[in-house]
Amino acid sequence: MLVRFKYYHAWLFADAICNNSGLGFSGYDERGNAHWDLASNVDVYKFETSLNLRDSIESWNKGTNLWLRLIMYERAGRNKVLYTYALSALWHGFYPGYYLTFASGAFFTMAARSIRRHIRPLFLESQRKKTFYDILTFITTRIVMAYMTFSFILLEFMPSIKVYLYLYLFPHLLGLVAIILPPRLGLSRKTHKQSAETDLSEAISNGNTHKTM
Repeated sequence: MLVRFKYYHAWLFADAICNNSGLGFSGYDERGNAHWDLASNVDVYKFETSLNLRDSIESWNKGTNLWLRLIMYERAGRNKVLYTYALSALWHGFYPGYYLTFASGAFFTMAARSIRRHIRPLFLESQRKKTFYDILTFITTRIVMAYMTFSFILLEFMPSIKVYLYLYLFPHLLGLVAIILPPRLGLSRKTHKQSAETDLSEAISNGNTHKTM
């Protein structure tokens, strides 16, 4: 977490400069309150409290995320997640650690989608189950984000691989299980429909109806 503070400082300071010059003004809401989020690059609270990998990624480096969405994600056909992460790695530079991080990012994104599609509906039957699921995914998201960004910080190939091997690639193995096993559990179409309706209602209530990566 301490490593993230230098990014928070840079982005929030840049946001403040943009707002001070007027570049961050994005208009007024229905109550006439001014919004100053046009140049916002990070949502610290949402990132630190997100319940899934998708929300974490959307809250981090938001300007670059928007660019990646417009340039690659919405234009690519199949394997759009892989292509988008590959472009993001190339955009960051040529250190091996970047490519290890974003390859892991694509892998864990697919694992998270599999869990959300096939496992999450099982926990929507009651508020108690959903709360348990949210707590579990909150903890898991924190661990996965830390695990897959070790290589981003270390930059070099061998030190990054040593960290992964020191942890026996355990998160990667769990991610592989998450991708392979849940689709074979055979959830009913009704359950998928209920999950989709719940996701839509949550998106509308949050004022967020756009497609996410």
